[in-house]
Amino acid sequence: MNAGGGQVPLVLTTEGIQSVLEENQGLIEAIISNQNRGKLDDCIVYQQKLHQNLALLASLSDQQPAERRVMTQAPSILPASEGSLSSRPSGGPSDAGSNEKKEVRYWSEEEHQKFLEGLRLYSNNGRFDLKAIAKHVGTRTPVQIRSHLQKHLLKEKSKSGQVLGKGMPGSLDKR
Repeated sequence: MNAGGGQVPLVLTTEGIQSVLEENQGLIEAIISNQNRGKLDDCIVYQQKLHQNLALLASLSDQQPAERRVMTQAPSILPASEGSLSSRPSGGPSDAGSNEKKEVRYWSEEEHQKFLEGLRLYSNNGRFDLKAIAKHVGTRTPVQIRSHLQKHLLKEKSKSGQVLGKGMPGSLDKR
């Protein structure tokens, strides 16, 4: 927000967005590590930064007009190893030189309902089996499930006013 109360448009390059996503990966890993060691107070700092990053990415997305919500490059969504939190591909041909436009596909109500069922079926003490949930949904990858889960948890947190880590599941299972 600027001094006049209006929103300041955010501009971030593809490389900048990728950098934020990589930072989010590190934050999630730090949160999981601290949770596993019982250092819940240490998690809060990482969760707050993760929340800021996710809010930044969401605001960037919200600023894009519908007709511009088309990617000019295929995103790097293949995990380095199956079920990994990495968003980098393990190899293969690059789509960076391709002039094809890949249209962003929003989650359908049916996919979201299957996602919610998967959360109930494949979560254990606040940890989520992303591969099992992706298999349950049937049309999404574990990386897409992780992204949708991050947004879902933020939305639930803002509805309830809770701080992530204070009674709300928030870690991702790296199976």
